[in-house]
Amino acid sequence: MVLRCVVLITIITVRTYGNSIENGVSGEPTVECAKDSLRVDFKTEKEFEGHVYVKGHYDEGGCRSDATLTQHVNLTVAFNSCDVRRERSSNPRGLFVSVTMIITFHPMFITKIDRSYNVRCFYTEMERTVATQLDVSVLQTEVITQQLRLPTCRYEVLADGPQGDPVKFATVGQQVYHKWSCAHKDGKVPGKQYAGAFFLLLLLCLMSTLRRSNLLYSCVTSFRFQIQLLWSAVFKRMYSFG
Repeated sequence: MVLRCVVLITIITVRTYGNSIENGVSGEPTVECAKDSLRVDFKTEKEFEGHVYVKGHYDEGGCRSDATLTQHVNLTVAFNSCDVRRERSSNPRGLFVSVTMIITFHPMFITKIDRSYNVRCFYTEMERTVATQLDVSVLQTEVITQQLRLPTCRYEVLADGPQGDPVKFATVGQQVYHKWSCAHKDGKVPGKQYAGAFFLLLLLCLMSTLRRSNLLYSCVTSFRFQIQLLWSAVFKRMYSFG
């Protein structure tokens, strides 16, 4: 995008009446539009003893320039200060940046020779399409396959805790420890690189008696999970008290 700047200045005459001051603006003010600010230079007929400021921002730093006691005075205003106005235009395509500046020739009073300027910088926006040809060779895709070994899982009922003895006979009300453990055929458990790859899902809870077999019990009523299912490092085993 290319930006070109056009300067527009509207002069607003401030008419007041008072003691005559033999001074004024000599010629047309010059405006410089930069990328982040604008500057206005004034030439005066005699030594300048007044102020140049942005309308409504007399007391703000960076928005006012005071007496120079020379025949030149200027004011630079940053676009991010003094309430500089921005207005985007579609025709012509670009951006207007504007500010109202006032030059007074008396250090304390407004006089009939004071001037107000509506300074506008127009940044023209031009769209250009730039194209070039770039040939890129196609990369060959190599297929890498790895097959995960499924571990073998077993279920045990233990007395007291994970280190307890296997329980073959139990009485009603006795607390037992249910343990599920998984390992490969060589006895090794899945390493950290398989974390999240294997999960153990309990679908049915069945038990049998001396008279009947395969009695179906709900897992929720068959086991009283006093705490959440406990998992050891990298899902090596799952257990709960019931």
